[in-house]
Amino acid sequence: MAAISFTTDDDTVYSMSATTKVSISESATTTDSAVETTDTITDNVILQNRVIQMDGIISNINSSKETTLSTDQWISQIRQYRKAKGLYVVQVHDLEFIPNCTITGMQISKTKKEGNTAWLCSLTFKEIRVSVRAKLVDIPEPFADLKDNVDPKKDNGDSSTKDVPEKLSRTGTNAIFNYFIEDSGTNTDGAGG
Repeated sequence: MAAISFTTDDDTVYSMSATTKVSISESATTTDSAVETTDTITDNVILQNRVIQMDGIISNINSSKETTLSTDQWISQIRQYRKAKGLYVVQVHDLEFIPNCTITGMQISKTKKEGNTAWLCSLTFKEIRVSVRAKLVDIPEPFADLKDNVDPKKDNGDSSTKDVPEKLSRTGTNAIFNYFIEDSGTNTDGAGG
């Protein structure tokens, strides 16, 4: 069976004594609505994160640090990594490295077939897609010798009510229409107001 392992932040590689089953699930969801054309459907298909499951047997296990871990030590360390909610690299031998995986499930069980020191173990990892973080944009301060070249701020603007005819300053849309209707009789070109 292909060997599967995962690597922690301190470059320790963990694997099972014997891996009996490995599965990698790569799924996607699609829209249930009709699409206009089948040429471009990228907006209608959502790729799901990969899920990696490894089943096997753990016993007195050798880690990559050349130390032998007893079964209870191995289980204890894996529990600590799961609680830490870290990201790990999962390697499936002769297939690929899957970075940014976290442990989403761990199940241990025992039957009489495993004997006194071995345990059946199932570990489930889920890939986390990591995006590039947006960077802050610094707006530089103008040079001191150029600050005087900038026009000073003016207080008048479009929101001023100065020089507005009293008929237009009344609230309500009806007052504006009435102003143009009343004033349209005095306009000689027929365009109103």
